[in-house]
Amino acid sequence: MEARELNQRLVAALPGLEQKYRDTVSWQDGDETGSHVVYGDVLAPAIETLLAHGDFGLARKYFDYLENLLALDDSYAEEVVALSVIEYLYYGTLHRAAVKAQLGGRCRKLWEDFETYDKGIAPTPGEGDDHAQGRR
Repeated sequence: MEARELNQRLVAALPGLEQKYRDTVSWQDGDETGSHVVYGDVLAPAIETLLAHGDFGLARKYFDYLENLLALDDSYAEEVVALSVIEYLYYGTLHRAAVKAQLGGRCRKLWEDFETYDKGIAPTPGEGDDHAQGRR
């Protein structure tokens, strides 16, 4: 999957993020803006805000979207979810317990990979061939 398709999936599945998405990509490469930028600047902060305000229902919808992306078994989508959303939340949230409680199986596995990584016994989660090719 390429950035354009992954970005379009985001706004199709979560239309409440469309304005923030448009604001983010308007001064960059439009729909071709790298998905790491889009998911890291649009989706991850939106989830953090929802959790901060106790809107666990909508946060769960966003996590379900991520689960559906991961179910596609696409390496680029997995890299973006792992490094631009899960990592953002793992290292940046004040609501770790709330995040972990909302995660489905595939997202929880990525979260647990970061926990393992923090113990110094695993490579960085989500890094794969696409990362080495310089996709953003």
